[in-house]
Amino acid sequence: MATIVVRINQLRGQLEQALVEQDWEAIGRLDLDCRLAVDVAMQEAPGGETELTFALQNLLKTYKALIAATTAERSAIAVELTQAQRADKAAKVYQLFG
Repeated sequence: MATIVVRINQLRGQLEQALVEQDWEAIGRLDLDCRLAVDVAMQEAPGGETELTFALQNLLKTYKALIAATTAERSAIAVELTQAQRADKAAKVYQLFG
C-alpha cells in the first residue's frame, strides 16, 4: 500500500509542476497516470488507509486547482478568439470601403 501512496504523491507533485508551467500535454498524460494509480489504490485498499486517504485528498485539491486554471485558460482563449474574429471582420470592412 505504501508504494501506491508514494506513486500518488509523486504524480500529484508532477501534476502541480505541469500546472505551474501550463504544460497541458504533460497534464493530459499525468491525468491518465493518476486515474490508473487511483484504480490500483482502490483495488489494493478495501478499508480506509489513513495515508491513502490523505494522499487522495491532496490529489483532489490539486485537481480543483487544475480545474480552476483550465477554466481560466479557456476563458482567456475565448476572449482572444473573439478579438481576433472582430479584427478580421473590421479588416474585411476596411478592405471593402478602403
